[in-house]
Amino acid sequence: MKISEHIDIEELVPKDIFMSKGIECFDLIDYRIPLILERIRELCGNRPLIINNWLWGGKYQYRGYRPLDCTVGARNSMHKHGMAVDFDVRFQTAEETRKIILENESELMLLGLTRMERDVSWVHIDLKSTGLKHIKLFRP
Repeated sequence: MKISEHIDIEELVPKDIFMSKGIECFDLIDYRIPLILERIRELCGNRPLIINNWLWGGKYQYRGYRPLDCTVGARNSMHKHGMAVDFDVRFQTAEETRKIILENESELMLLGLTRMERDVSWVHIDLKSTGLKHIKLFRP
């Protein structure tokens, strides 16, 4: 089920949540997440993003929304509020993607992006309020 032009809701929720909630999964994701992801995709030359890929037999299912009882990641993660996503951009390193995001910081912040994890091999973005006028870089 499409949540935006290039992103299916299945890419943003775990398999068991999708199987039990179906279309109601849309309510679990902050509406800004797909907007930001689509813009990042465009900024990266329209390269596909790899988020959750369980639908196609892949290993990822907790890169978007995580239920409150999920043991993956931090206990108070923004993933548990539908306000964070981890992803890779095909044929591009996480560091290259972070650089592109920071080069377009003002535009992406207007869409709601506030924080980005650094020093990891994937890209983590979230919408946690910081009160800053720049994207906050943080370590896991």
